[in-house]
Amino acid sequence: MEAADALSALANDPALADRIATGLVDRLARATTEPSARRRLTQALADIPGPTASRALAGLSHDEDRAVALTATYVLGLRDGR
Repeated sequence: MEAADALSALANDPALADRIATGLVDRLARATTEPSARRRLTQALADIPGPTASRALAGLSHDEDRAVALTATYVLGLRDGR
């Protein structure tokens, strides 16, 4: 949890937010990323502003793991103000 809090604090800088989101997306792209890791990465992306994180969350909303998909869908709804 402390790592996610640190990422969230760093993401207040738009340039850093995009770099952080890109790093998380790169990690998600690995074929060996297990569902539990995808869930944690989805939760981390929730606190990262910007279009890179939003695009990643949109993709994750269709993840084969139901918990990942539901989490991403929920976060996207919060971002959209729903």
